[in-house]
Amino acid sequence: MIIGLKNIRMRANHGIYEFEKSNGNDFIINAEIGFDAPCNIQNIEETLDYEVLLKCIEKHMKLATPLLETVVQNIEIELKEVFIRLNYYKIKIEKCSPPMDANIYSSYVSVKWRR
Repeated sequence: MIIGLKNIRMRANHGIYEFEKSNGNDFIINAEIGFDAPCNIQNIEETLDYEVLLKCIEKHMKLATPLLETVVQNIEIELKEVFIRLNYYKIKIEKCSPPMDANIYSSYVSVKWRR
């Protein structure tokens, strides 16, 4: 079973340039986590709690970090620690309007893992 959060919008201070660190930028995060589900799930203990997933993402997005690659790797590490039944994840972090001399909607870093 896969549980996901789509288009989480956050403002954060990730980037290598001083103006990114001080002004911040808008980000869109998509995350999926998977596990082997028991039949007939009846309570939250039998599934993966997407509120916990959101808190993990928020925690790492609040820590100003130069590279999105580092942010996504830190999220990966925590997911594996928090969700012991985890057998799949996909995380994508998009930086809206990246500071480049071009008309680009977003740049992104994505990671995917399956046990």
